[in-house]
Amino acid sequence: MTPSRRDRFGYWLDNQFSRGTTTLIRILGISALLLILVAGLVLWIGDVAVGNDETGFIEGVWTSLLRTLDPGTMGDDQGWTFRAVSLVVTLGGILILSTLIGVLSSGITERLEELNRGRSTVVESGHTVILGWSPKLFTLLEELVVANDNQSDACVVILADRDKASMDADIAARIPATRSLRVVCRTGTPSSLADLGRVAVSEAGSVVVLRTAEHGDAGVVRAVLAVEARPPRAEVPIVAELADHKRAEVLQAACGHPVLPVISEEWIGRITSEVCRNPGLAAVYADLLDFDGEEIYFEPIPQGLTGCSWGELVASVRDGCPIGLVGPSGDARLVPPSASRVAEGDHVIVVATDDGETRFHPGSDASPLSTPPATASAAPEPPLALTVLGWNAMGRRVLETLGHQVPPESQVHVLVDPNSTCPNPPGSLGNLSIAVTTGDTTDPVTLARYLGSAPSDRILLLAPTDTDLDSAESRVLLTLLELRMLLSEGTPPPVIVELLDEQDTALVSGVGHEEFIVGERLTALLMAQLAENPGLVRIFDELLGAHGADPVAIPLVQLGMSRPLSPRHLRITCADHDLAFIGVRTASGLHLNPSEALLAGLRDDPELVVLRRVPST
Repeated sequence: MTPSRRDRFGYWLDNQFSRGTTTLIRILGISALLLILVAGLVLWIGDVAVGNDETGFIEGVWTSLLRTLDPGTMGDDQGWTFRAVSLVVTLGGILILSTLIGVLSSGITERLEELNRGRSTVVESGHTVILGWSPKLFTLLEELVVANDNQSDACVVILADRDKASMDADIAARIPATRSLRVVCRTGTPSSLADLGRVAVSEAGSVVVLRTAEHGDAGVVRAVLAVEARPPRAEVPIVAELADHKRAEVLQAACGHPVLPVISEEWIGRITSEVCRNPGLAAVYADLLDFDGEEIYFEPIPQGLTGCSWGELVASVRDGCPIGLVGPSGDARLVPPSASRVAEGDHVIVVATDDGETRFHPGSDASPLSTPPATASAAPEPPLALTVLGWNAMGRRVLETLGHQVPPESQVHVLVDPNSTCPNPPGSLGNLSIAVTTGDTTDPVTLARYLGSAPSDRILLLAPTDTDLDSAESRVLLTLLELRMLLSEGTPPPVIVELLDEQDTALVSGVGHEEFIVGERLTALLMAQLAENPGLVRIFDELLGAHGADPVAIPLVQLGMSRPLSPRHLRITCADHDLAFIGVRTASGLHLNPSEALLAGLRDDPELVVLRRVPST
């Protein structure tokens, strides 16, 4: 059956309507123009008088336009021919204008719905793009707010496979509104080239890819490859959270582009092992990783200091704590020997309050102290005696790292829950001798018996990760409360606690003297630092590497020092002992890059917090 002209016209009209608001407005505009022109032509050809005047074509068009826009205009019309034309034009105008109002209303509604769906295009440049949604996002945003506090119009764009309205509501509930940072949410797939184009990923200053429980490493790899493939290809630093070190190496090799993998379990395992060796210094890592307070900066070295020794450079610094050098290629050297030389193009790595605040003594003021400090040898590190309560995959990483760092004859006693599905650790790792016992870590009788049979100088409490988050966190908190009761008498050993949810630290902190390792928070802090300054990746590799530099607390007497103290005095003395001074620890807490006024107001001798090179094994 051959379609009729009416069917063809209806089909054409349906296609035009389906093209959207703009096409409909165009059709209505053309229809109104044709109606006005035809009416003006009829009035002109028919020589129809408007009032008492003869009507030309222009006058007829103008008269028809007025009646199209305002039906009340035809009330005073005279002559039945003129009235008939005016009636047709007025009815056509009413139809067209009412249709236009409906189309505009529908178009605005559709646009608002599109905005609520998060499908509109972002027009930004130099912004930070976050791909994916996980609990780390809120800490990441909090840090970016602080990092951009001195910016007037910084922007973070989030692309996740979630409803935009729910994303906006969750962020508003956790992150206070700020003028320095705008957060824009868009709904989409992080690995979709079209969705990446809508968030202007090629114009971004940095990209952060979060690992989600639903897609794992595969989702991160796909998102990174999509960012790489998005034209035009821009050298945008990509911070990618992964769980597997081998996948990170493959991804870096495949991209050949600034991809900065963050192996969350590996990073947290390194930090936990360092805190097990040096209890009380978890706050050092937290302070260095967040943007609130002291941070790590690269500062240019004045031309006049090129070729001087590291000790002379340290003596010349007026503000901030120098901890190392970074060369033109980006290679970092933390805590270099005092006699090592500063090369041309080197930058000094400092712990300071703000970027650009490091100043240097001019000329003669750059000399070291006239009286060299007394020398004192550090006591050898004793064998480690560690008790681990609970077990998870990160526990093995902690013990593997410790096995290469602690002295021989170190011992670890592990109490594993009977329902744990994680493989137990082997009998030994490096210099560690490991004994595994099965028992309920939440049972006070079992805990008391186990702690009595396995005395240790520190305790590590791990969260089970083979169960849901709430159950795992509840077990950790219950074990911690029972530990406090069992260790309430005498001097308890240091207790390091792994928590999975940052919000739970408020429930148990401020009562005991435990140190809390919140993996989600520390990983988010690290990713925020790398997103703002990708060059820091080598610094943190050195700080947390097996053969880099680690923070330790030492007494003043170990360096032959006594009060009064000054920051410059401490920096120079530590450099002469191949240490890098970064702060002090007192009864009131940790103070990085302390001021002279703070040091002068101390009542008791503080412990010095320094960086030292990890000795080769």
